[in-house]
Amino acid sequence: MTVTFQVLKGTQIKLIEKSFADLRITIFREYPYLYEGDLPTEKQYFAMFGDNTLCIIAKDRSKVVGMIIGTPLQDIFKRLLEPLAEVSIERMFYLADILVVKSYRGQRIGHTLFELFEKEVRKIGCFTSIIIREILKSPGDQAKPSDYRSLDSFWDKRGFKKMEGISQQEQWTVIGDDTTSSHTMIYQVKNL
Repeated sequence: MTVTFQVLKGTQIKLIEKSFADLRITIFREYPYLYEGDLPTEKQYFAMFGDNTLCIIAKDRSKVVGMIIGTPLQDIFKRLLEPLAEVSIERMFYLADILVVKSYRGQRIGHTLFELFEKEVRKIGCFTSIIIREILKSPGDQAKPSDYRSLDSFWDKRGFKKMEGISQQEQWTVIGDDTTSSHTMIYQVKNL
């Protein structure tokens, strides 16, 4: 297995819209999100990414096995910015998703995706930090599988710090439910 990496920018990302949606639906079905995704919802989400988007894909031959995608924070959906009303966002780059197919994890693909992403953000030259959002996990969550590996140490090792007091409620349908439920998303930031 030889995994290769490709940088896509701006309108080039339209080439991977279907792969992106498929990866999100597959990966976010896993704990802790347990997201019952669908293509129409993913298409709406993908609309957030425009001319300033940065995406790096990992491929095993022609199969996309991982990707990382982001955009300047001020370009994202306004509802995602609401918790950051008191924060200067002009020089923040939003890392929206880092996704690696389960059978390819543990091979440093996520590490390489992030390293390449950070390098590209630094090359742009006008951003001073990278910001992420992730679900707040409950320590005693009964739905957590025994083999679950938290990404907390991944983010800690890369210098991300939780933004205290900043969170947001998101709605989505959990696998097996008929209605949406509320989930707390927290923000972390890394200075460049």
